[in-house]
Amino acid sequence: MNRPETGLTEADRRRLESGELLVSSETASDRARARAIGLVDAPPDVVWDVITDYDGYREFMPMTVESRVERVEGNSVDLFMELKVLIKRIRYRIRLFLDRPARTVDWERIDGDLKANEGSWRLAPYDNGGASGRGRTLATYTVRLEIGFFVPAAIADRLTKGSFPALYKAVRERAASVAR
Repeated sequence: MNRPETGLTEADRRRLESGELLVSSETASDRARARAIGLVDAPPDVVWDVITDYDGYREFMPMTVESRVERVEGNSVDLFMELKVLIKRIRYRIRLFLDRPARTVDWERIDGDLKANEGSWRLAPYDNGGASGRGRTLATYTVRLEIGFFVPAAIADRLTKGSFPALYKAVRERAASVAR
């Protein structure tokens, strides 16, 4: 069985269990790379259903103006997204590669306002506890963006690590409502 807690210190586990996110990032004027690790109080299959509900993103994902599945072929999904980041609207299409047994989603840019957009979700069982008693999920979200034009650091930051608290809050709340 996958042991997601490998590599986490006792201090990391305490932070995660108190609801904190473990965040690392690098941001420049036109590119950013960031990763967040957080706990979701729901089993991995529930969290999977939440993060792959692309047509529903507009209802619960922060900054999402539009999210539309354009093509599904096997384990590959082409997705159009429009986000509102502060005063700027950003439109792009990505190709997602879903591996449900491994609980991984990877994506890459097809086209749009961003020069590069790559990332992933990695879901792993954390324990059998949590409020539901059905288990918690260790969710790792990674993103690498190249904006392709100068933007204020606030916008680059908002697209990556600045969005993490709202992103995880949305996933946690949606998972809680689905798990009921």
